[in-house]
Amino acid sequence: MKNKNINIPEELLVKYLTKSTDLKENLEVEKWLTESSENKHYLELFQKVWQLSENAKNVENIENFDTEIALKKVKSKINQQNTVQPKSKIRKMMPYFAIAASILIIVAVFYIMRVKNNNKTDNLQQIVIETISNEKKEVVLPDKSIVYLNENSKIIYTEHFIGDFRNIEFSGEAYFVITPDKSKPFKISTKQSFVQVVGTEFNLRAIENEEIESIIVSEGKVILEDSKNEFNNVELSVGERGTFNKSDNSISKEINSDENFMAWKTGILMFTDKSLNDVAERLSLFYKVKFEFQNQEIENLKLTAKYDNLEISEIIDILQLSLEIKIEKSDNKYIIRKVE
Repeated sequence: MKNKNINIPEELLVKYLTKSTDLKENLEVEKWLTESSENKHYLELFQKVWQLSENAKNVENIENFDTEIALKKVKSKINQQNTVQPKSKIRKMMPYFAIAASILIIVAVFYIMRVKNNNKTDNLQQIVIETISNEKKEVVLPDKSIVYLNENSKIIYTEHFIGDFRNIEFSGEAYFVITPDKSKPFKISTKQSFVQVVGTEFNLRAIENEEIESIIVSEGKVILEDSKNEFNNVELSVGERGTFNKSDNSISKEINSDENFMAWKTGILMFTDKSLNDVAERLSLFYKVKFEFQNQEIENLKLTAKYDNLEISEIIDILQLSLEIKIEKSDNKYIIRKVE
């Protein structure tokens, strides 16, 4: 079904409003919205009618949803308008009632298909894989995509991907290598956001007690979207970092400046003209130790170095020699001072 005046399939708008579009379809709708103010107005109207018909998904037995009754209700509203409004105004409203009728039909069919797909999914075994502190795991998904889980992370998926998407649930941190499949986009649900891809590689950090969710793209393209507002989204390309702020639901992107975002997986730490204070902060996170400066003037000493899977004790020795400083250990803390 297609309205000649809007130049976009209404079925596609239904998919867009239910967050079921793939990457290509999502971009098609976004492009259409920028073409004219009439298109934006039409989507607003479409969304209002959609919200009125949202009760369709609450029908106990969706397969018995009667589209004829739905159409009669629309016609009834038209007749009510006939008794109280001038004919000229009614003529203007008729296209909108036609839209409402067409949407109700699409809604019924759409949800019947969705529920059937969900019922198939319900019969599939759900797989839950978790990691604990200081544990990492490599997970191969049914489509041969690979997920490298960092510590304290969790992934939930089914034994087979059914429906229009390859859906998983995720929390924690992981590196994803997604097998390309344009016909069935890959969709990750976190507590606050959706990540949608076709085939790409990226690092996703979505830890529940952290205010920021972040994603850094290594290959391909990714869409980061607010799970409660499909219009709040951003497309990310190679080398870009997207963030979702849980406090105000804001989404942003920037060029990634963190050269160590993959250190948890590779074990390699790199520093290019970084201050000793910045280096100490990164080492603290990576090795779960603390640093304390006894002389503030040495915090700004610059360092360029690469540490490939070294123990913290080895790095301490290298730092002392290269920067001519003294680092002493006290319990789980390292005291940094100038050489006397």
